[in-house]
Amino acid sequence: RLYASARGLYQLSINGCKVGDQHLAPGWTDYCKRIQAQTYDVTPLLEKGVNVIGAALGDGWYRGKVGIGWRNVYGDALAFVAMLHVTYADESEETLVSDGGWRTSEGPFVQADLQDGETFDARREQVSWDRKEFDASAWLPADVLSDDLSEIVPQPDEPVRLLRALTAQNRTSPAPGVYVYDLGQNIVGVARVRISGRRGQRACLRYAEELYREPGKRGRLYTENLRTAKATDTYIFARDETVVYQPAFTQHGFRFIEITGLDVPPDAGDVQGVVLGSNLPDTGDLQLSHPMLDQLVKNIRWGQRGNFLSIPTDTPARDERLGWTGDISVFAPTACRFQDTRAFLSKWMDDVRDSQRSDGSIPAVVPQPRDQFVESGVGWSDAFITVPYAVWQATGDARILRRNWEEMKRFYLYVHDSATHDGNLLEEGRSSWFSGDWLSLEQGVERLEEHRVIATAYFAEDTRMMAEMAEAMGDAELAAAWSALVPQIRAAFVDAYCKSDGAVHADTQTVYALALGMDLIADASRREQSADKFVAKLAADNYHLKTGFLGTPWLLPALTSIGRNDLAMRLLLNDEYPSWGFEIRMGATTVWERWNSVRPDGKFGPVDMNSFNHYAYGAVGDWMFQHLGGLQILEPGYKKSRIAPIVSSGIVHARCRLRTPYGLLASEWENVDGELTLVVTVPPNTSAQVVIPASSAQSVREGQGAALNAPGVKTFGYQAGHLTLLIGSGRYEFTSLLPR
Repeated sequence: RLYASARGLYQLSINGCKVGDQHLAPGWTDYCKRIQAQTYDVTPLLEKGVNVIGAALGDGWYRGKVGIGWRNVYGDALAFVAMLHVTYADESEETLVSDGGWRTSEGPFVQADLQDGETFDARREQVSWDRKEFDASAWLPADVLSDDLSEIVPQPDEPVRLLRALTAQNRTSPAPGVYVYDLGQNIVGVARVRISGRRGQRACLRYAEELYREPGKRGRLYTENLRTAKATDTYIFARDETVVYQPAFTQHGFRFIEITGLDVPPDAGDVQGVVLGSNLPDTGDLQLSHPMLDQLVKNIRWGQRGNFLSIPTDTPARDERLGWTGDISVFAPTACRFQDTRAFLSKWMDDVRDSQRSDGSIPAVVPQPRDQFVESGVGWSDAFITVPYAVWQATGDARILRRNWEEMKRFYLYVHDSATHDGNLLEEGRSSWFSGDWLSLEQGVERLEEHRVIATAYFAEDTRMMAEMAEAMGDAELAAAWSALVPQIRAAFVDAYCKSDGAVHADTQTVYALALGMDLIADASRREQSADKFVAKLAADNYHLKTGFLGTPWLLPALTSIGRNDLAMRLLLNDEYPSWGFEIRMGATTVWERWNSVRPDGKFGPVDMNSFNHYAYGAVGDWMFQHLGGLQILEPGYKKSRIAPIVSSGIVHARCRLRTPYGLLASEWENVDGELTLVVTVPPNTSAQVVIPASSAQSVREGQGAALNAPGVKTFGYQAGHLTLLIGSGRYEFTSLLPR
C-alpha cells in the first residue's frame, strides 16, 4: 500500500505509470485542522529490484487562488508526504517513507491554479524523470519539514475522478485565428485536446459557460462573469509534434472552449471536455415524457455532478467556488434522491464541525478559507441541521447523526437562545447582509421584515427536525421537549405574523410558501384563509414565481399541501420569464444562479454575480421526484414509502427508480386516453402506500384481477377520486379509469 498526502495538490507515479485514478488529491479541507491522505494498492506497478516513486505538485486550494481571488490562504510552501508499506511473499514487511533521500526539481507546470488555470511548458519536461533509468544527480535534495503529521486523516469520501468525456459538437470561428468548440453541455472539469504545433508555440485554451448573443460579439466567449478567474490553460510545445494535452492541476466550469495560437486548429472530434467530480454512486433517476421537464431533471443532475467536487460548492466557474451553506441546505433533499451522499456530505459535515465557533454558530461558507463570510444567516447555517436530516431521511443511516450530534445540539442551542433571549419564541436575530429571501424577485420588500418571518419559520422547522433526530438517537427526553416546543413556536408565528384575514407579514410568495409548506398554521380555517391569500398573490403575479433561494424549495410543496397541484404544475410548466422553463428555452443545460442570468432580450444578468451552474433552484427536483415520479418517504430509508404520482395533463408518462438500502423502489406510470397504468416495485422488508387516481375503487385492477383482492394488498380506502392501498414488497401492475 502507498499512502500519500500533500499541502497543495499531488499526482503520483511509479515507474512512469500513474498511481490511482484520483484527481485534485488530497481534496479540500481546512488544512490547519485536517489534511486528507489517500491509500493506493500499487502492487501491479512494482517491479523486482529498483522502483521509482514520482510526485508532481500543484498549488490547489492550499496555496493557489481560493474564494474571491485569495492566495496563500493556508500557507505559501508546498509539501508532500508518502509511505510505502510492502509485504513480501515470505510475509516479511518493509516500510519506506518520504525523507531526505528524495530529490526535487522544477518541472513543466509553470502555473497550476484552480481558478486561473494551468501553464504546461513541455520544453521543461524531463523525459523519463520518474523511471529508474533517469539520472537525478543534478536534482536538489528535498527539504524535510518538522511536522508531527497530526492533522493527517484518511479520506472518508469518494475521490474526485474522471466521470465521463464529452466530444465537441461543432467548431466555429468568430474571428480570424480564434476557434470556439461547443460541448453542448455545461460541465466541470478540463479540456482534453489533440493539437499540433511547433517548438515554442503556445496553444491557449480559454473556457466559458456562455457565448455572446448580440450582434458585434455573437459567438465570442462571455467571461466577464468569471470576474478575476482567468480560466485559461496554456500548452507550450517542446518540439514540432502532435500531442494530447489534458491539464492536471486545475478545473473549470464551462460549455465552450476557445483555442488560439495554433497554425492549424484541431477538428471538433479532437476536442473533448473531461468531466471531473466526486464520484458518488447514483441511486435515483426520474424520466418524464414532457421534454422541458425531462431536460430540467438533466440540468439538476448536471449541476449536482459539477458542484459536488470535494465539497458542495456554489459555482464552479468564477472566482468563488465556495461551500456556501445555504445552497446545500436547500438542495440536500434533492441531492439525496439522485446519489448516495452519505460519505460525501458526512465528510463535509466534518468540515462544518471544524468551522464551528465557541457560541455554536458556523460561518456562511465551509470550509472557511479566510475571515470573510463569517455571518451566521438564517437558512444558511441551518445546514448544520438540514443536511444531516436529509441524509438520514433518504438512507435511514444514522451514522451522520451520531458523528455530529453533540455539535448539532450546540448549534441548535445557539439558534434556540437567539430566538428566546428576549422572552418570546420569535427569531428576530441571526440577520446578515443576505437576510430575507436571497435573490428573490419581489420588489419593494423590506428584507429585514421578511427575515423575521423566515427566521421564525426556520426556528420551528429546525426544532421539528431536531426532535425527530433526537428520537432516532435514543434521547427520549430531548425528543419530547423539542416535540412539545414545535406547536408553541408555530402558535407564536401565527400570532405575530398571520393577520385575521389570512395575510402573512411581508406578503411575499416566500412567506406564504414557508407558512403553508412548513405547516405552521394549525387552525384549519386560518390555514384556508392564508391559502386563499397565497393563491391570490400568485394570481396577482400572473402565476409567475418570484421566490429566491429560501422560498423556491417550498413553493410547490406549499401548493400541494393546500390541494393546488394544478397551480404547482402551472408554475413548473411555465416557460416564460421567470421560470425553470425559461432557462431551458434560453439554452440552459444546468440550473442558473439567478432567474435573470440571461434576460428575455438575450443579454446577460448582473455581471458581478452571475453563474450558469448553481444548483440552489434545482431544489425543485425533490418535489418532482416525490410528486411526478411519485416516490415519497414515510420512514427514514424508505422503510415505509408512499407512491402517489400526480397524473398531470402536461405529462403522459413518468419513470422513477431509486436504490434504497432495502433494494429497488420504483414507479412507472402512463396515461393513455384516460386509462392509467401504474407499475410499482416495493423492495423486500418494506411496505408502501399506493395512491391511485380512479373513477371508482372497483375500476382499479392489478394484473388480471381486482386490485382490492390482489395478493400483497393489505388495506385500502377510497376517497375523493383516489384509491389508497397498503402493499408489501413485490412488483404490481395497476390499471384504472381516471376520474372525468
